[in-house]
Amino acid sequence: MSSMPHITPDARWIADVRDEGRGVLISGRPEVGLVTMSVWRDNVCVATVRLAPDQAADAVGALADGLVSVGAAPAAPSSRRVSVPGRPSRGRAEPPRAAPA
Repeated sequence: MSSMPHITPDARWIADVRDEGRGVLISGRPEVGLVTMSVWRDNVCVATVRLAPDQAADAVGALADGLVSVGAAPAAPSSRRVSVPGRPSRGRAEPPRAAPA
């Protein structure tokens, strides 16, 4: 997949800790009642998953369980939001960058 997914004002970009051009973009799709998670590598969307609300809640639970298993205390929610002026329709696209804090 090479086209950028629909970007909503509340989308979140989460960079991979390895900092190798990888990350996940998570955005709500209220028009269809879903949450979309897209995986990016080297500025190319390589996979997307559309989750129903109950599946998204299950994913949040799995992330919380993962935090517990590595001994990490949950942090306060991030205030970083993605702001993208337009949506490319085809071709290579850079993942959105969070606005400076």
